[in-house]
Amino acid sequence: MTTVSNIVEALNAHSRALESHARALMLSSAQDPDAGASVAQASGAPGRFTARGEIVEDSLTGLTWTRRNVGGKRMTWSDAKAACTAAREGGFDDWRLPTIQELLTLVDYSRTQPAIDPAFECESNWYWSATPYSASPAGCAWSVGFGYGDSFCNDQDGESCVRAVRSGQLIGSLV
Repeated sequence: MTTVSNIVEALNAHSRALESHARALMLSSAQDPDAGASVAQASGAPGRFTARGEIVEDSLTGLTWTRRNVGGKRMTWSDAKAACTAAREGGFDDWRLPTIQELLTLVDYSRTQPAIDPAFECESNWYWSATPYSASPAGCAWSVGFGYGDSFCNDQDGESCVRAVRSGQLIGSLV
């Protein structure tokens, strides 16, 4: 059952996640002046994303992403994790569901509907992350809404879209 304190806690956690995302982007900007000084520049840097068939390479983070939704439909969190593991896009077999921090690096705040680079085929909808919500790790997980670039915790039994990632974790240890 959702209570006012659960909602307040979720909103506070959402705020912390956005602050963490902004800090991580500023950190990458400080380390690489060409990455851009603002969140919008870091997210939407020209030439940052290169689509190669079924995959998109991110030159800023070094991560490789699926270009389209995995499985072609919305699914539950556990199905999303399994679908990523089973994905074979681009001939690779080491796909996984991204962390919330990794998924937030795709948000381009200079765009809406969807708030992501056009190299991706993306719905203006919620996308699962692999990060469970700490107040309810068995019941909720973090998602990113690519309509406007927001994040929130969603019920793991609900259905959201899925994008897979490969090549290490970017900033999970900074949060």
